[in-house]
Amino acid sequence: MSAAFRALPDVEVPDLKAPLKLGPKESLLHGVLDNGMTYYVRPCSKPAQRAAIALAVKVGSVVETEDERGVAHILEHLAFNATKDFENHAIITFLESIGAEFGACSNAYTTADETVYEVMVPTDDDKFVRQALHIFSQFASHIRCSPEDLTKERGAVLEEWRMGRNSRGRAQEAQWTLMLQGSKYADRLPIGLESVIRNVPASTVKAFYDRWYRPENMCISVCGDFQDPAAILATIKEYLQPCTARGPPIEVPRFPLVPHAQPRFSAFSDSEAVQSLVYVTYKHDRSRMETPADFVDYLADELFQSAFNERLFKLSRQDSPPFYTAQIGSEPLTATIQCKTLGAQPQEGRQHSITALRTLLTEMARIRQHGFSERELDIARSKLLSDIESSYLERDQTYAPDMRDEYIRHFLHGEFVVGADMEARMSKTLLPRVTAGDLQRIASSCGTDRSCVVKTVAHKSWEDEAALKAVVAEVEAAEAAGAVPPWPFDDAPARLVEDLSPAGAIVSRTELPGLGATELVLSNGMKVTFKCTDFLKDQVLLSAFAAGGLTEVPQRDFRSATFANNIAGELGMFGLRPEVLSDVLAGKRVAVGTGESAYWRTLGGDQSPEDLETALQLVHRLFTTQVEPVASRLETCKQLARESIVSMMRNPVSTWSQRVKFLNYGECYYFKPLTLDDVDKVDPIVACNHFNQAYQNPAEWHLVLTGAIEEEALLPLVEQLLASIPPTDSPVPRSPQQATPLPFTFPESPVREEVRVPMVAAMTQTQITFPVEVGADSTRRGEETVWLSLVSKLLETRLLQLLRFKFGEVYTVSVSSFFGAEAPSRKGNVRGDLAISFSCDPASAARLIDLALDEVDQLQSLGPTQDQVDTVRTLVKRALETQVQENSFWHEQLVGGYKSRSFQELGNVDAVYRRFTASMDTVLKDASPRLAQDAFQRLLPRPSRSRFTAVTLMPAPTMWQRAAMAVADLGSTSFTPRSFTLAATAAVVTSLATFAVVRAWRKGQRPF
Repeated sequence: MSAAFRALPDVEVPDLKAPLKLGPKESLLHGVLDNGMTYYVRPCSKPAQRAAIALAVKVGSVVETEDERGVAHILEHLAFNATKDFENHAIITFLESIGAEFGACSNAYTTADETVYEVMVPTDDDKFVRQALHIFSQFASHIRCSPEDLTKERGAVLEEWRMGRNSRGRAQEAQWTLMLQGSKYADRLPIGLESVIRNVPASTVKAFYDRWYRPENMCISVCGDFQDPAAILATIKEYLQPCTARGPPIEVPRFPLVPHAQPRFSAFSDSEAVQSLVYVTYKHDRSRMETPADFVDYLADELFQSAFNERLFKLSRQDSPPFYTAQIGSEPLTATIQCKTLGAQPQEGRQHSITALRTLLTEMARIRQHGFSERELDIARSKLLSDIESSYLERDQTYAPDMRDEYIRHFLHGEFVVGADMEARMSKTLLPRVTAGDLQRIASSCGTDRSCVVKTVAHKSWEDEAALKAVVAEVEAAEAAGAVPPWPFDDAPARLVEDLSPAGAIVSRTELPGLGATELVLSNGMKVTFKCTDFLKDQVLLSAFAAGGLTEVPQRDFRSATFANNIAGELGMFGLRPEVLSDVLAGKRVAVGTGESAYWRTLGGDQSPEDLETALQLVHRLFTTQVEPVASRLETCKQLARESIVSMMRNPVSTWSQRVKFLNYGECYYFKPLTLDDVDKVDPIVACNHFNQAYQNPAEWHLVLTGAIEEEALLPLVEQLLASIPPTDSPVPRSPQQATPLPFTFPESPVREEVRVPMVAAMTQTQITFPVEVGADSTRRGEETVWLSLVSKLLETRLLQLLRFKFGEVYTVSVSSFFGAEAPSRKGNVRGDLAISFSCDPASAARLIDLALDEVDQLQSLGPTQDQVDTVRTLVKRALETQVQENSFWHEQLVGGYKSRSFQELGNVDAVYRRFTASMDTVLKDASPRLAQDAFQRLLPRPSRSRFTAVTLMPAPTMWQRAAMAVADLGSTSFTPRSFTLAATAAVVTSLATFAVVRAWRKGQRPF
């Protein structure tokens, strides 16, 4: 714990029931405008020169009538389409012209109880905030709801509806309906009904808008980097105060919890479900967190969840675990209903969900009967204090969107806001008042007679509701008989590292002034680079990498090697079993994990500066301990892998995604889908040996640290924990220039392919991919990389304007590039690809592919407009302005720089960074429509249809559809004996035979 946090004085709380005052009063402007609209204005310096603004409307889908189901969400879409003062998506055009990208910086959401519009705009020119507040005034009172506007948005909303019709969406909808049965909420999901989306008249939408969008139902929250909050308030009054109600007053209704003493049960099955799941949910009234007493209840609930989750984690680590993972969480369902949910992922198959359910219910009963130990409470308390301390240390570095959203929650749900300093003091004062008895009482409020819902999800009906009821009755009987024993406790080692090797030494030091970093070489050959920053006071990013990845593994051992990190994680990669390590790390904010790609071995983490020593101890143990196979644990790991493979085969999107990769990389072995046979061939001894050798020789490794680092404290730790890792002669350190390249090739000819998969609900996903090569010349390569990012953003912007805003046929479009398959050792051009992705109505997929290809051709033949170039240039510049204020940006510059081909050429990461900045400056300064056109011609195949792949996920025809198509072929005027294929014959015969079986069954007869 930091000295600053320890020194925080307690706060006097004479009355736990007294409402807390909104704050912090010295920096917040809060009140109500003359028209009834609430406002919040507060300065916030992070990110610099940005303001986060939101308009919240205390109205969502629950107030809709039957013929309005989905209208609240449709209205949210219409807001960005047109208002009184902005036509034809001009709002989006303006926001992107100042760097507020649609989606990332400007968006909206609708829930059952609220609709919130959000933007983040620059503050380096006062007119940007003024214009943003003008836009919010339009949302408040002047959204245009004409038939023409509605027609333009129906397609995008329909696609959003369609995107939610996958297996997860169907399960969530069923869960929502089951939990809220008896309440109006049950049939008021925000997305609404397809029939309403397709057919609702504009007059109905307009009536909903006029009825509910009233100033007294709204608040405006502005938090950002501005010097004069009073001036912001004056602008709010200028634009928002004239907004008036457009009808008589109407109270927003509230729909309370409908309690039920008998639990509800559901055994939900869906043929596309990717995993079996078990849920036990306890519902209760949602209370407003307004007083210190409410805050104590919140702290108690956080401790309860933390201690419970620790038990569930340990249960999942047993040799024959009742589930792979499990967790308890508390969240608001609606404005009036809160829920606490136990969830688990069991092994697939009959009885496994029953075992998981029995375990979850038994653990809740165990806590009701025996509670938690003081040791468990201390561990949970230390974890929560660690989180509170982190928030306190970064109290002056709160992000504007987070601060803005706090005040939105205050308006919508009465959640208190007192400022990070006061909240930390309250936490330190009140947390010791929470006892183990308080946590036991929380468990007592979670009984199956307390509005409980029990549900299982699986791809088959492994069990029925009667089986679920029987488990509940069984556990209730055991608890009533006192047959649930206390929790068994294990001891954990007090320290990670007991006996250290003799400390090593730092043998050289190099300053990197361009990056503001320092590079060290240690006596064992390991390299360490660190950069001290003040962006976040409680963050240090850690990454390490070594050349040589999975392409160096013999083909016979490839699959075993790919499992090495998973197996090591299951067994314990730091010399301790994961459940023991969890206890050792209790109260510490530290995480270190490993990974391996085609060409690199890696490890990484994110920790508090106070816990940096612990992170480096983990690195030390990683290199100085061995992972040994344990048969019982390995079987669990392999079983989970088998189930993952089978479940992915049921998932239409996974099947499509695997085909896309396999096709685009020339059927390269590295991208070949994993099979059950592959899992069965995994040799755990080979996997463990591979892992142990991968993290053995410190001379191969380069470790990078970025964040709130104190050099004086770091250097002794580097010598003690990193330089002391014993050197080894084997394996010989590998160079990136020696990497074995993947044997991949992009198809030479155009490929258009449909991946037809049986689906419960028709949907589609399309990816259009082009091969991309960036020149071998080192200086030119940097500029080409920047040009490729501009080309991607220009194409994405154009396609979004075309496919969503003009034709209304997609919800979103993404364009991205990928170079991860190219070996760092390869000479010549750097090969990669650029991909366009979108989903749409299956009937429109082929046409939209052609439209996208036409758009690429047009950009190559005519180029973009000056406005489009200016907008993209601004988006890139504004994004960079924000990124350079983050540790992650500088960390990636260091790690990515060291791993780049440029580093192999220049030998200095500072020089790599200078090349990056010079390339960025040159391209952004020179960018013009003509140069952008040249880049499209140079980087992408020309014409676009000369070399590309377009792979579309499509629903497979049903048996009846196949029969109908075959019959249609028979009746075709162009019929010849050759056109009646064997497949068509089989489809007709199969369908007719099945029809006979079904008809016979319906008549109660035997079919044959």
